[in-house]
Amino acid sequence: MNLRTENIASRDIISTAEQTITSMPVIQKTRFQTTAKRPQRAGAAKIEIEKLNFYYGRTRALHNISLTVPGNQITALIGPSGCGKSTLLRTLNRMNDVIPGTRVEGRIEVDGENIYVPGTDVVALRHQPGRQRETTSW
Repeated sequence: MNLRTENIASRDIISTAEQTITSMPVIQKTRFQTTAKRPQRAGAAKIEIEKLNFYYGRTRALHNISLTVPGNQITALIGPSGCGKSTLLRTLNRMNDVIPGTRVEGRIEVDGENIYVPGTDVVALRHQPGRQRETTSW
């Protein structure tokens, strides 16, 4: 097979793929009911993080993180191993509280409530739907 024949074959494959894609049925978006304390409009902040620093002893693992996570949307944290993704997620359900020598600075609000104020029910916080554990498989 020469270069000209390969190019023609490639065009045929691309043309067939384009026809297949354009003939596929459109999947309709579905809205699901949530169990949030108060209704969220699309784009409203579900989680607000402001000037978050997290320490393991004297070592600062998270440096001045500020982030707004909108409600009613899927959000992913993507980055290399060891960059702080899991540490950040553990601050959202206060799982770092059980590690001796850890410390949090800054503010984290979930549904408008600061989750680090004294008296926060961490068991109820950890039972909120929508929290996904880290996965490493594809």
